Amino acid sequence: MTTYVGNIDGVPLAFEEETEPPLSDGPPVSLLCDRCQDLIGTVPVGLLLDDPLVVSFLHNHGINPEEMPAWQLVDKLDTETTVTSEDPYQVAVEFETGNDTLTVTIGRNGQTISTEFS
Repeated sequence: MTTYVGNIDGVPLAFEEETEPPLSDGPPVSLLCDRCQDLIGTVPVGLLLDDPLVVSFLHNHGINPEEMPAWQLVDKLDTETTVTSEDPYQVAVEFETGNDTLTVTIGRNGQTISTEFS
């Protein structure tokens, strides 16, 4: 297993690459709280649920991300996650609603690299 470490708003972040991903939503992501040292697991789409562009896209399609816990929202959304580059490590998350698609590519530190509407 390889771990890539970065941070989001000062919170350490690690992508864990395994031989067979346990989830179809992409490689697992671990967030480590710098205050209590708790480790929280999610998938790349979970990192984007409070991104203003993603929130706006979902609202425009009648989905309010604040109406349910993040883990339920991740299960409800039609998303596809693809590792697009190993070096530098990048993951593309595709949100699909109706005929519209928003693709957000993030780097190993969770930072948005690019967005594309189609």
